[in-house]
Amino acid sequence: MVIGIIGAGISGLIAGKMLTEGGHDVTVFEKSDALEGRLASRKMGKENNLIVDVHAASFTAKNPVFKEFVNELLDKGLLKIWTQSFPYHDGEDIYESFPGHEKTDYYVSPEGMSKIGGYLTRWVETKFHEKVGGFTFIGDKRHKKKAWMINLTNFNAYEMDAIIVATPAVQAYGLIQTSQDETVVRKLITQLDEVEYENSISLVAGYENREMPDWKAVQCKDGRIEWIINDSSKRDNPNGLALVIQSNSDFFHKHQKESDDQIAHLLLERAATIVEDWVDQPDWYIVEKWRYRSARNPIEAPFLEINREDSPLALIGDYFKGNDIESAYLSGYNLAKHWLEKYPAK
Repeated sequence: MVIGIIGAGISGLIAGKMLTEGGHDVTVFEKSDALEGRLASRKMGKENNLIVDVHAASFTAKNPVFKEFVNELLDKGLLKIWTQSFPYHDGEDIYESFPGHEKTDYYVSPEGMSKIGGYLTRWVETKFHEKVGGFTFIGDKRHKKKAWMINLTNFNAYEMDAIIVATPAVQAYGLIQTSQDETVVRKLITQLDEVEYENSISLVAGYENREMPDWKAVQCKDGRIEWIINDSSKRDNPNGLALVIQSNSDFFHKHQKESDDQIAHLLLERAATIVEDWVDQPDWYIVEKWRYRSARNPIEAPFLEINREDSPLALIGDYFKGNDIESAYLSGYNLAKHWLEKYPAK
């Protein structure tokens, strides 16, 4: 089959890798000019040489299938164990770790989380800066054409036998609404419409002449902040110091329309009272809104698909059976495994 995957997050990339290895012709379409989703990392700083993970700071591995992938990345030096617990601020005091928390391995990529996605793109053609505006179901009226047409916003179009939508549920909802199929495809909309998201603002703050703090991250129960992350502590040879301060969802909704300067002032001011005084005096900062940080009510299935043999369409992502990197990976993995059994390459 010729398969189009919309979204270059970890769920879309692992599905693409497995389906390509299984003999299918796969293309991934990504609207940005770099790998996005939870694995997004950027080069920042005055000399643009400071790597920062702007979304997911780290992740754990519980499922054996995901652990196997993590071990593969560890062997290749793309991952390392960062820590087994974090200090916890309860609003007044800082504790060594979250009360009752069992220690577990938290993994990071020394060269930035996007290296994980970069590793997976070796197996699949990925078209960056290609925004999908929608797709059209050709269906039973087609002759020699394929079942689907992916329509880009630059007016280009690609014929596909099958489509996988690997975007946040809100974006998947918008894409499905563009389909001309009034029956089977739109049955998915009801389920997508139920998914709600926690949002966050990620503030990256850089400090040019500051020694590395002795803490890696602080989890917070606070009116503004959920995490204060010493992102540079992940790097073997960091080119400076960068902290990532992640707000809670309430702060996002209250302040998302304010200027970056106002948002930065509120977050830095509060972070300085939690960790160290110098935190509110960065040399530079960048504000990034993370609109689809985590699903509040994940769908209790590994993926969704329409039951049509000659025109498959499926939805995958981190909002299936979870809301993190592991659930995203397992969603893409389980769909690819299912399709390889259902649609073996000819």
